[in-house]
Amino acid sequence: MFDRKVREQLREVEHKLDILEVYFTIRDPGTARSAEAFEGLRKTLINANKTVQIHRGHLIELDRLASTIDDIGLMRVKVSELMQQMGIGRFASLDSPDAYEITGGTGGVLQVDRPAYVDFQSGQLLARGSAHYEPSAPSSASGPEDDGAAAPVVDVAPVDADAAPAVEEVGAGLESDQSTGESR
Repeated sequence: MFDRKVREQLREVEHKLDILEVYFTIRDPGTARSAEAFEGLRKTLINANKTVQIHRGHLIELDRLASTIDDIGLMRVKVSELMQQMGIGRFASLDSPDAYEITGGTGGVLQVDRPAYVDFQSGQLLARGSAHYEPSAPSSASGPEDDGAAAPVVDVAPVDADAAPAVEEVGAGLESDQSTGESR
């Protein structure tokens, strides 16, 4: 009890010291440390602005395409291209069940309903997919087929129990995922 209280007080003191350090850093912009901090902030803001401009451009492309096409397959192709440009991959491998939220069933064969999404560069899981158990074995391990192009499929494997899944082989032998159907 006493030990826990001391640790809490120590954390509170450390937090207050961090606040004081930030205060003194920004109070006197003439120091080297302040100049370094402001330069880092400036670069971060510039990069954030570039990212916003990229996303706006993608949304404009998608809106133009969506307002002029009759075939959803063309939209899927464009979305796939944009995802590849951004380094995002779709995967529907059941080798990494932690990448999926199990939405139903308790036993049988695991069936992917929605793929998960991963960052190619870091291997970080960006969005979990969903899957359910079916009592009988389906004809294929993936979901319903569609005729549109999709983002590349990559297999992911957990690095350790506490870490997010990572891409096993970035860009090597990527296949198109034909298993996702229309978005839900």
